[in-house]
Amino acid sequence: MRNPVGLENLETWLKKQPLGKQYCYGNSGTCLLHQFYSAMGMPIQKMFGHEWHDITDGVHDLDPILNKIAIDGIRSFGGALIRTQEAIKRQKIS
Repeated sequence: MRNPVGLENLETWLKKQPLGKQYCYGNSGTCLLHQFYSAMGMPIQKMFGHEWHDITDGVHDLDPILNKIAIDGIRSFGGALIRTQEAIKRQKIS
């Protein structure tokens, strides 16, 4: 079973988003990963740095690869899509 918040699902989700739309990494509600996790049905309440909190205030680590995609480079869905596709290629090479 594929991880609901894995790279392949992030790529699929990003392809459906307006590529020029920007996001704010430091704002939990408009953060790329917050939007993605919500869209994938994850019970997310908020995000801080390298962790996310679910609706019962349980704390979970963010996938470091996803976090790097969200924080690096141009903070638009199009920029994130490029970084996601590059990460998928690196995984296939490894």
